[in-house]
Amino acid sequence: MKLFLFTTLLAATSALAPAAVIYSNGAPDPTQPGARSISFYRPADDFTLAAASNIDAVRFWMVAMDQSFGGTLSYGFYQDSNGALGSLITSGSISNVTPLFLSQITGFVQNTYQVDFNLPSTLSLAAGTYWLEVHDGATLTTNTAAEVLWSIVNTGPGNARQSQVPTIPTNQTTDALAFSLYGNVSTAPAPPTGVPEPSTLAISLAGLLALGALRLRNRR
Repeated sequence: MKLFLFTTLLAATSALAPAAVIYSNGAPDPTQPGARSISFYRPADDFTLAAASNIDAVRFWMVAMDQSFGGTLSYGFYQDSNGALGSLITSGSISNVTPLFLSQITGFVQNTYQVDFNLPSTLSLAAGTYWLEVHDGATLTTNTAAEVLWSIVNTGPGNARQSQVPTIPTNQTTDALAFSLYGNVSTAPAPPTGVPEPSTLAISLAGLLALGALRLRNRR
């Protein structure tokens, strides 16, 4: 039993260990049942990157009854279009997801879980605002008929969006959804300043040599 619990904890947390938090939308209050369905609905929330970043993994919190989550998630990252979801940047599905049980919600039969998953490949985004969608099922348009919910941040209002499956999230809510993004800030080297490139230096040197040879011939 101890080995099973250790394995479950390791599977849920070790994937994100090497990465750093590059964005946090806030964590949920595990005593509150407030959440948005990711089974019957398609919720999404926005996030803003202050600098160009490489995203490797996602952590979010969900509310569900025992055995109601099938272990498969789909996700999508979108451009922002004036405060709404714009064009799709990338999407995919993750199977064999192991939620980490946190606590049972007081007075309810639902539990709060932490869910971690890696992206199949690093997502590089420029500084700006984007949207993240997470859905229960193998595709974003799948209706699983389960009761799996995306936890709400209770520290303040937000501007998440949602729509019933299969419509892309369009209706604005006053909620902020609990999630974090992991990866690293882009560290592409800055172009050199004040030092000419090798090709430019070679051309300049050749020009000086030619000018010197011309002056020498004129003197002769």
